[in-house]
Amino acid sequence: MGQIFYTNVASWQYYAYNGLCLVALVGLLWKYRGNMIPMLIIMLFLGGVIDDLMGATGRNAYRIGLLGVCVWQSAKGALNHFFQVFPKVFCFICLYIFYYVITSIFINHDNFLLVFSLLSKLLIPFLILMLMLKANSEDEQNANAWFWLFEDLILIQIVLSIAKMVILGGFLEGWVGSMSGIRGGGSGTSFPLLGLMWLALKTDMDFSRKDWLLAFGLLILGFAAGKRAVWIMFPVLFCVLSMYVYRKSLVKKIIVVLAAAPLLFYLAVRISPTFNPDNKVWGTFDPEYAINYGLKYTAGIDESHAGVQTGVGRLGALTWMLEQFSQDGKNVMFGRGNEYMTYASKDIYSNATYYGGIQSRGNITGIVSTFFTLGIVGITFYILSFLCTFLSNRSRFNYVLFGVVFVDYLFYNGQTLNLMPLTMLALFLSFFSTELQEEY
Repeated sequence: MGQIFYTNVASWQYYAYNGLCLVALVGLLWKYRGNMIPMLIIMLFLGGVIDDLMGATGRNAYRIGLLGVCVWQSAKGALNHFFQVFPKVFCFICLYIFYYVITSIFINHDNFLLVFSLLSKLLIPFLILMLMLKANSEDEQNANAWFWLFEDLILIQIVLSIAKMVILGGFLEGWVGSMSGIRGGGSGTSFPLLGLMWLALKTDMDFSRKDWLLAFGLLILGFAAGKRAVWIMFPVLFCVLSMYVYRKSLVKKIIVVLAAAPLLFYLAVRISPTFNPDNKVWGTFDPEYAINYGLKYTAGIDESHAGVQTGVGRLGALTWMLEQFSQDGKNVMFGRGNEYMTYASKDIYSNATYYGGIQSRGNITGIVSTFFTLGIVGITFYILSFLCTFLSNRSRFNYVLFGVVFVDYLFYNGQTLNLMPLTMLALFLSFFSTELQEEY
């Protein structure tokens, strides 16, 4: 089993996988028929299929339709309820939206439809959250039902990822369950981490056999998307949750972590082609090769360069961005607009001149992408908005959740705040974690 590239995917494989996604989610919609909020959440997980089968036109129609339903429903009292309960979050989000629209349309002259489409990715999950909070204030059993809905959705994403490997005969950096299309693989790291946060809320990190299988399934999802970082970040998050948030049976958890960490590292090196010198699944275990590759990939560190190279790797891209902060001009303060990043063709993926000195678009993390589109002021508003959002409910669990979101935004591609199903799951965990933790 090796890596499959989307250009090599046959038509029957393309339609077979998307058809399977449709069947799974339509079945789940039937299960929750007549219940508006679960149906809206399920529809968020249909985004990858829409991208593949309907293209940009279908994607815009899908977002406009969802946004219309959410606005219509939330205007019946959910907006006012959210403002009364979380006024600071409401004001910060409105402030960010105002800045985003003014900067994108009037300063950077972006296409209005593009601005509206990208903004809807933030608005839809927040509006659904408002509907959830209003409904839960009327019946506290709702939170419990939504919690188990997410279990269904997590299981479906795992099963679809396994089915993808069967259909393709290998792994593909794309098709992360039904959430992303054939060219979208970034959520293959972010989703397993959020899935582990959900699992922690369910179990207090005291796993049953079924829970261990689910945790392993989340790792398989990351592997099926060709993601290496998940094999490192997943056990790190497991340790943080076990030792900082859920400190019961701490000695037992430390033993489990110490025993599991070397095994996970061994598996990561053997099954990730880029981590072993044979460049194949189940290649030679060579820790030195894996570490050297990781240093070169993330920061350009190798035999000829002892330190982080500006513009090389994700750390290099962050270094490049920090250097720009000392410069003057509109692009630094307000960015270059959404069109600059969205409409960049794949032919200039590795055009360092276009990206100002960053060697590859793949090195651009979430925060660097915000710098390109909205500038320093945009980064400030963005960070303040989700800082206020994820810390409005103060708890150790939420501190860790914020850490997951921030690390993803700072060092990775920011999919937690950029892909609607992930944003929805993160918001649900943040705003309902205390209530659900007391129950379970």
